[in-house]
Amino acid sequence: MVHLDIDVLDAEQFHSTYFANKELVGDGSGSGRMTMKKLRGILKHITDEADVVGFTIAEYLPFDEYRLHKLFSEIKLFCD
Repeated sequence: MVHLDIDVLDAEQFHSTYFANKELVGDGSGSGRMTMKKLRGILKHITDEADVVGFTIAEYLPFDEYRLHKLFSEIKLFCD
């Protein structure tokens, strides 16, 4: 079983994290610094070497998708 807390990624490179939203105040723990390339390498190594039977992703916060939803919710084309 692999559990990925998406906050491990650098918020400058991956924007769907709590720390990428400058309007929010964190608990002081700070954003991760891992790159997508490094995470890909780690996950590839794990899945190449182990029988992974489950995978969870935590802390994924699609702020941009939420903003788009709000924008479209007031446009008749998307509401009917």
